[in-house]
Amino acid sequence: PWEGFIQNIINTSGDTNIIPAEQLTLEEGITEPFVIEYEITPSAPAGENDNDCEGTTYTYSVTVLPLGQVDDFDDIIECAGEVIGPINFSTENTGGDTSYEWTNNNTAIGLAAEGDLDFIPSFTATAGLNSETAIITVTPTFTYDGVSCVGPAKTFTIKVNPNGQVNDVSSQVVCNGQETAEVVFSTNNTDGETEFNWTNDNTSTGLLELEGTGPIPSFVGTAGTAPEISTIVVTPTYTNNGIECVGDSFTFTITVNPTPTMDAPPNIEV
Repeated sequence: PWEGFIQNIINTSGDTNIIPAEQLTLEEGITEPFVIEYEITPSAPAGENDNDCEGTTYTYSVTVLPLGQVDDFDDIIECAGEVIGPINFSTENTGGDTSYEWTNNNTAIGLAAEGDLDFIPSFTATAGLNSETAIITVTPTFTYDGVSCVGPAKTFTIKVNPNGQVNDVSSQVVCNGQETAEVVFSTNNTDGETEFNWTNDNTSTGLLELEGTGPIPSFVGTAGTAPEISTIVVTPTYTNNGIECVGDSFTFTITVNPTPTMDAPPNIEV
């Protein structure tokens, strides 16, 4: 006869010379190797009036390992040029070693396609003309006494926005009293929304606003006895995935030349 002393697992017992195969499932919350002990007692029948003869009881152990487990991750959203990581993996399992393999389905974010460390090394986020989304899949493996048990994979996403970008704008030169051309800003970014904020350092040109957003409307240039120059600095801001990414500023000028004048020369008599 034999009997299995199995805490947290359905107890089994029998009186055959075979312990049947069975699927052993650890209860939720068991995060370390669990030992099941079977006590096996051999016996032989005696005569009609005698009791059975029992031999020495010995113990047979089966160790059940938890599957690999990795803790949940937070999704990441960053702007291009920012440093992401390191991203460390952790587990609730104890009593053995947990290793991790991870894959990345989009290397355009600046991260390698795969790795097998217990963390993702730091990297500089990259994106082209649109936002990039990568799905990171992490697979944990629990190893104890030379036996490895692969657990369910978990995923998270890394999204990288491009920084704001503004195309070059031509500088303008007009005469006093002439109208300037409207200045319309554009970008090569293909998704998200780009806002253009600009500043003006000289309202004497006729551009009376010191700052604004979006196109600069046409205005009548003004100048006194010397040229007036407005230096316009435009800064693009790209918005997507709930975050804003400010790009490099671009500078151009609007110059207004004064109306030509001259001093009348004196009359000459000869």
